[in-house]
Amino acid sequence: MRGGTIHINAHFDESLIAETLERAMRQGEKEKVVMQLVQINNVQRQMLRTPYKIRYGKDLEEAIAKALGGDLEKLALSLMNTPTKEDAVCLQTAVKGLGTDEKVLNEIISTRTNEELAAIRNTYLANYKRTLDEAIAADTSGDYKKLLLTLLQGIRDEGGHADSARIREAIGILSTPAEKNLKHEKYSVLAAANFHELAQILEGIQLKTGKSLEEHIKKECSGDFKEAVTVFYRIAAMGKPRFFADQIAAAVKGFGTNSRDLIRILVSRSEIDLEDIKEVYAAVNGKKLDDTIKEECKGAYQHALLALVRGNKSLT
Repeated sequence: MRGGTIHINAHFDESLIAETLERAMRQGEKEKVVMQLVQINNVQRQMLRTPYKIRYGKDLEEAIAKALGGDLEKLALSLMNTPTKEDAVCLQTAVKGLGTDEKVLNEIISTRTNEELAAIRNTYLANYKRTLDEAIAADTSGDYKKLLLTLLQGIRDEGGHADSARIREAIGILSTPAEKNLKHEKYSVLAAANFHELAQILEGIQLKTGKSLEEHIKKECSGDFKEAVTVFYRIAAMGKPRFFADQIAAAVKGFGTNSRDLIRILVSRSEIDLEDIKEVYAAVNGKKLDDTIKEECKGAYQHALLALVRGNKSLT
């Protein structure tokens, strides 16, 4: 695993960057504002808040929002959020108002660690005065709702040992047709297995039934529930970097670019596995992620995304 593109900046000076940000915002240098944020990691971005507030008497995020606009503002504010806060904000947006953005629910809840999920739930409650479980329960239904609520509890085994007994049990459960209204229990088995066990589980299902798990899912599941289970399958079969590479490809497919999805993925993975995602993206799509961003995005927004994707390793 190659890791993220954004690292601790060894030359970080919070007072100097706070001053540079204020000057850039006053002079309307929007690109410079975001570039200052891209060149440091998230912990260092949080360290800018206090010196900026003391020196200028303003909240840094509010100042950024006022100085920028459009996609550049969305990107800058996403960078300024802690990863946990950003996930909580994205989940709130997904369930707020008419309709639900199931894609965001599936992505975040399926790919975060148990510790991250617990932190997201705490942050969500602190910010929105109701539990994340309540918000999701109010906006979803059926097996899909039950599955998401189960996953939110952080059920994935994150150990490094493959348990042969648990693998056999999972193969048996996933190879057997589920009873009505109990499909969420069946497929939560897949979400609970650790990554050392998943490959063996998928292989075992194929050997036992003559069909891939994907074929079972297509036959047995439908609607939002099918989409959620398919996410687990894709992560199990191909890994997170491939999953996120495909999500990026979907965000830029067709007429127009889904900037909200693109920003969410690039920012959230920038310190985790964006280098791996870039590698997989190029292998699958036959062109670099840089080239896609150049084609789909313009101006300062394009330059900022390219800086995020290329990383700040030269400054570490």
